[in-house]
Amino acid sequence: MCGRFSLGMTVTEVQQAFPFMLKDSATLGAWNPRYNVAPGTDVLVVVERHQMRWGGLVRWGWPLRWQPGHQMINARVETIASKPWVRGADRAIVVADSYYEWHPTTKQPFRICEESGQVLTLAALILRTPSPPESRVVIVTEAASGDMKAIHHRAPRLLSGAAIDAWYAGEDVVNGQPSAVRTRAIPISTMVNNVRADGPDLHVPYPG
Repeated sequence: MCGRFSLGMTVTEVQQAFPFMLKDSATLGAWNPRYNVAPGTDVLVVVERHQMRWGGLVRWGWPLRWQPGHQMINARVETIASKPWVRGADRAIVVADSYYEWHPTTKQPFRICEESGQVLTLAALILRTPSPPESRVVIVTEAASGDMKAIHHRAPRLLSGAAIDAWYAGEDVVNGQPSAVRTRAIPISTMVNNVRADGPDLHVPYPG
């Protein structure tokens, strides 16, 4: 699954790594580098319209009408085509520099990042709600593969190259094929367990 991630970069730095236009120039001032991004907060999301990519801030987490006080933060790739709650959703990308996962038995936290340090582009869906903020985003997950299975059985679907274009185009490039993005897992301090903790210290390998 994906319940916490980081993006310790400015909007301008992200644009250099994954080019897009800004929907609203105020996003430049509204976003600060964050090392412990949690559900219920605004995250940097990129959509595609008329062959142009546009970025902005969207609230992470879709409120459940049938469970007040609860929200959906992930959507399983195996079932998104059949779930009524995602019908009509727009495809999007959530940009991150890593995501966090915890070992199921030792509870050791890990920072999962792209093998060579590139940004991660996570498949996502934007949904509408009747109350502000009207747009919400959920991150698409798949069965973990390779070494990641030892840490958690689910993982965000990571896209790269032509798979990003295909995802935006609505093609079924996610289900059935493992991601081509190569990642590595770095053990980090339990400081990340505190959702209020932030800063580059969260990325320091443990023991460091």
